[in-house]
Amino acid sequence: MGFQYVELSVLGHLHRTRPFERPPVGHYERWLLSRAADDLAYKLWAQSLGPDVGAAQTWYSALPAAWHASTWIADRTIAYLSRHASSRPFCLWLSFPDPHFPFDCPEPWSRLYDPDDMVLPKHRVKDLERRPWWHKAALEGTPQLADPEMFKFRTEGARVPDQTDKQLASMTANYCGMISQIDHHVGRIIDALDTLRFSDNTLVLYTTDHGELLGHHGLYLKDPMPYEDLLRVGLVVQGPGVTPGRVVDEVVSTLDLAATFSAYAGLPKSEEM
Repeated sequence: MGFQYVELSVLGHLHRTRPFERPPVGHYERWLLSRAADDLAYKLWAQSLGPDVGAAQTWYSALPAAWHASTWIADRTIAYLSRHASSRPFCLWLSFPDPHFPFDCPEPWSRLYDPDDMVLPKHRVKDLERRPWWHKAALEGTPQLADPEMFKFRTEGARVPDQTDKQLASMTANYCGMISQIDHHVGRIIDALDTLRFSDNTLVLYTTDHGELLGHHGLYLKDPMPYEDLLRVGLVVQGPGVTPGRVVDEVVSTLDLAATFSAYAGLPKSEEM
């Protein structure tokens, strides 16, 4: 892909319905399993510290926060910045797998938000008879997949039964904990940029590829229905030439990012774009 240096996290969000690949492919997976013998890291990740209210794909994971993918990615990013010569321009892409299902946040982040404080969606009815035909097909149809593991994941791991208020509140609180865990590590990276005196000439862009349905329209996870809950995501920019506190009201998308980076770097417009 044109990168000069790569460290991979292939299975940043593990799944109980999908087996852990052997031998592990990504740098993070190899590092994680090397923390302790007998797959202890994987067993701790799958262990729930409770309370368990039966929320789908939600548990208070016993994995130490220091072993979590979000921590590892921030640590590797800061290590890269620390050994980078300040006189050389760089382009660095770091990708946090979270927030994502399963909602398996580690402590202390899993305890940061009280489920009783969560504001749940007002409209939690699927209304499939009022929706395009493919909504029902996506939720209830049989996936045309030859791979038995992926078939099991698409029919069991990626479909969520209707949740009670208590279950949805637990899921939402854990999801918010995931976001705060990432915010903490992004803060560490911004601090590193300041310490290394990169901030004055570095453009930082913080965004995501999709949101989460979390019960809106009676749906969960990131089903393909293009509701605003999935499409309306955060996009924060800081750096030279960026006005602090400015809010842009125009519609933008991730399609705009490559052209923005090229223009910011003073590169000629590409016909391919």
